[in-house]
Amino acid sequence: ASDEDEAEEAAAEDAADAVTDNLEQPAAAADEAQPKTSARPVRRVPAAAPAAARVAAARKNRPTPSRTEATTAAVKPQRTTPAVFVGQSVQELKKVVWPTSGQLGQYFAVVLVFVIFMIALVAVLDLVAGWGVLRLFGS
Repeated sequence: ASDEDEAEEAAAEDAADAVTDNLEQPAAAADEAQPKTSARPVRRVPAAAPAAARVAAARKNRPTPSRTEATTAAVKPQRTTPAVFVGQSVQELKKVVWPTSGQLGQYFAVVLVFVIFMIALVAVLDLVAGWGVLRLFGS
């Protein structure tokens, strides 16, 4: 009985291998049959698009406009009235995150210290340069 069980298992494995081999062969044949394609992207037009759009996408009868031509042709500058300008300015100022009073005090102190430091630096450089000129040319 064990010989019959082993024979049935071997037959089942052979059948499974045959099915697997049959499944792999079409995939391998399809890979070999595929021509090598370019790595460049291809512009695809949806199938639902009208026939005219598909033809236009496939063939172009005019050169591509330059960027300057495209932007000048598409956007016509319009004058802004003073009222519109003020309204837009108010809208932009509402978006600004204003500093708190504590932050404002800190910023003021930092700027004040920096300005005093720069005044002292320029004053020292001026005194050194003046002393050097007087020593060099003497009077």
